[in-house]
Amino acid sequence: MIRAWAALGLVLCAGMLSAADTSWTEDFTAALQRAEKEKKDILLDFTGSDWCHWCVKLHEEVFNQDAFKKEAPEKFVLVLLDFPRQKEQNDAVKQQNKMLAETFQIQGFPTVIVLDSKGRPYARTGYQAGGAEPYLKHLGELRAKREDRDKLLALAEASKGAEKAKLLDQALTTVSDQIGSLAGYEELVDQVIAADADNAGGFKTKYGGIKALKEIETERAKGGDSAATLAKLEKFIAEQKPAGEVLQRALFEKAMLIHAAKNKEMIAILQEALKAAPESQKAQELQGILQQLGGGGE
Repeated sequence: MIRAWAALGLVLCAGMLSAADTSWTEDFTAALQRAEKEKKDILLDFTGSDWCHWCVKLHEEVFNQDAFKKEAPEKFVLVLLDFPRQKEQNDAVKQQNKMLAETFQIQGFPTVIVLDSKGRPYARTGYQAGGAEPYLKHLGELRAKREDRDKLLALAEASKGAEKAKLLDQALTTVSDQIGSLAGYEELVDQVIAADADNAGGFKTKYGGIKALKEIETERAKGGDSAATLAKLEKFIAEQKPAGEVLQRALFEKAMLIHAAKNKEMIAILQEALKAAPESQKAQELQGILQQLGGGGE
């Protein structure tokens, strides 16, 4: 993951942050290198600094508080990924932020993604009321999930075959319920598929489907021929018969593709997606979209 980002060769302009924000960087590649060197996690803040009300509240109530400024940099490299409407940004920053928003499927602001020192995301969160201390506790709870994941990955490293596939699946499950997309875990996904080559555990089918869906999501994010991508997605749903959050993600993509074609079936599909996993992280986003479209949130 680090090598892939380093290959981008983005040269970002220093001095974009105010003096009050010296603990933050806007250079993701540099943040990855620093995190690997210092063995720290990474906190990405996707924000709209000059227009997003909840983004401003998150900074005022949490990120700008002394408790956060003191404690958070001990565990995290802090990265500000701003999407302003008025403030000037250089082209390299805009390119980087757009690419990261697509990679981590950012749909609203503020969104906070936390990653390990290798650049693999393990949790997604946003604004939390209560101030800096409760937010730091919240981040600690999220890091505990990463620690659980790492224990399972260590066991998987020492295992083979069906047992390795099972442990890798458990490790990925600890983070997939937090981040939805498995961006950054492509190597581990390939390992699960290889370890379950005969599909005895069903992991080859499961992760092969996730991999195929990820390719469709990437196609949709890049634009292009919506009809062709939609046909590929419908074939995926028919053949893979996904359930739960994978089905929800597939139906979400279907709705977005239909929307691109200005098809009124969008609301019905989003409602079906919401029912597929009503307690998930994605469900909150779906409820908001449905309310905006006048389709309700139930």
